[in-house]
Amino acid sequence: MEKIKERFASAKAAVEKSRTRAEAARIKAEDLERESDKKDEELSVLMERVKLLDELFETTMIKYKEMSQNQRDAELRAEQSEKRAIKLKQEVQAWDKKNAELVEKIKALKAELNDLDAGLEDL
Repeated sequence: MEKIKERFASAKAAVEKSRTRAEAARIKAEDLERESDKKDEELSVLMERVKLLDELFETTMIKYKEMSQNQRDAELRAEQSEKRAIKLKQEVQAWDKKNAELVEKIKALKAELNDLDAGLEDL
């Protein structure tokens, strides 16, 4: 009978030890589950941030492309304006030359008219 009591006590101790280990494992599992939930929440926050950053990046790229196109357009307009300015300057120079020639002709004609007037007055 003594052996049965010892076996029973040994089995009871083993069961108690198993219960203690099971309780420790349950607590550990709950801790791990809470930690996993926390990590999932952190992951969700990080994923939301990534999504916002992706949207911001896309918006920034669109604006960058628009600005680049605007800059190219402005450079093209500036180049065209410079060409027009050169062309207008050349036209002005041509007109100035023609104007100077006409002024000289007018002076010559006035001088000739003055000579003719002087000649008519002599008659």
